Order: sequence, then C-alpha cells, then structure tokens
Amino acid sequence: MKADSSSHGTIIKHDFEDDTDMDETEFVFASNECSPEDEMFDIIIGKIEELIMDEEFNAKQQTFFAENCVHFTDDEENKFIYTEIHNKYVAEIEAHIDAYLKEEVPGYDPEQFFTMLRNREDEVVGDIWDLLTSFTDFAVFKDLMLSYRSQQKQKLNMGDYLDTEPDLTVLGRSPTKGGPPRGHF
Repeated sequence: MKADSSSHGTIIKHDFEDDTDMDETEFVFASNECSPEDEMFDIIIGKIEELIMDEEFNAKQQTFFAENCVHFTDDEENKFIYTEIHNKYVAEIEAHIDAYLKEEVPGYDPEQFFTMLRNREDEVVGDIWDLLTSFTDFAVFKDLMLSYRSQQKQKLNMGDYLDTEPDLTVLGRSPTKGGPPRGHF
C-alpha cells in the first residue's frame, strides 16, 4: 500500500498481488477538500433524502396520488386534466420541499440549488432524481401516477381493499370469497 500526498489530498493505492481474481487491480481513495458549493449541494441532497423517508411527506404524496391517479390512463394521448393535476402536484409538493429545506438548511436558495442540480445531474440517482424530475418532466410525473395506479389495482385484485383512500370506491367481495372486486379504475 502506498500513500501519496498531492495538492488534491491524500491518495491511497493498494495492489492486490496475492489475489488471483484481482491481480494488479488498483483501488484509489482520494480525499479532496470540497468547495462551499459542493458542501451546500451535499447538505441539500442529504436533507431531501431525509425528507423522502419522512412519514408525513410520504403520506402527503400518497394522498395526492390516491386522489388523482384515477384520472390517468396508459394512453399515448395526454388529457388536459393531466396538466392541471401536474401543476397542482408541483405547487403542493415543491412548496413542501422548499419550506422544509429553508427550515433545515441555512442559506438555502432554490434557484441556486436548481442551477447546481443542472450541473450535477450525474450525482443524483434513484428516488431523489425521480422526485426532482417529476416537477419539470411531465413524462416522469405521469409514470409515477400510472405506477401508483397499477400498484393500487394489484392490491385490489389481491383483496387488500383501501377503503381509507379517497376516490377508491370498492364494491363486491374478495376474489377468494366468490368473485372479483368491483370498483372504478
């Protein structure tokens, strides 16, 4: 193992000479100092990760999906109501995220964050990326709505009735008790 110091921090290299599967494989660990912008971006992304794990936020998002998924179909044509629902989603969920970040991150500026985000798209993946792009990319939003609707239909088909969910009226019996459920989807 070798440690080299440079103007970029400490780099540690290790050659795995004894391992037949990893002959001459080199791992490099670099410790670089971050710019204030890097630190701010990492803090904001960390807070968004915390938020999407928050029960209150998830309940708010799930309620929105439950109230509106019935309007979405997997057709090529997009109905006007989709745009209205998307605009409502952006207003409600983005406002919730902005309020949370303004409270949790000193110096948070939404415009500055979205500029950083455009320059660092490759640094954000998974659920965070889906959430953030659902505000600006209608196709991502529609996919989220269709996915939610599909999940709800599967639950109904398995007899897991969601009578607490708004707009999901189910009449009938469980498939295991003599017939398929009836509802509106």
